[in-house]
Amino acid sequence: MDYRVNHEGERKFIEVIPGSDGVEDAQDALELVVICHENDTNLVMLYEDNLSPDFFHLKSGVAGDILQKLVNYHIKTALVMDTDRIGEGRFKEMMLEANQGSHFRVFDNKMHAAAWLARPQPQQ
Repeated sequence: MDYRVNHEGERKFIEVIPGSDGVEDAQDALELVVICHENDTNLVMLYEDNLSPDFFHLKSGVAGDILQKLVNYHIKTALVMDTDRIGEGRFKEMMLEANQGSHFRVFDNKMHAAAWLARPQPQQ
């Protein structure tokens, strides 16, 4: 998994490089958790092409497996993707619900995703 450590204000986050292999399953999510811990952060930015196509088909269970691992390890994750392509369906419903929470959100650009990651986190 190719990544870089970025800084946004006082906070740093892991950005998985667009176009690189990323998070295909729960095991890859655990690898991302390790990368976060090695870099003393719990903030991650992913891109649509870092994820398996199955991630966007909720019946596959891939999104649930990945997101559950990230939530369990308190990894705050921003997904950058073309939100206009989402259309209707279960993924859009999940995205709208997730965007109300504090662990995972979907953004249409890197700037908005980085700003969300930079916000102070509520105490856990």
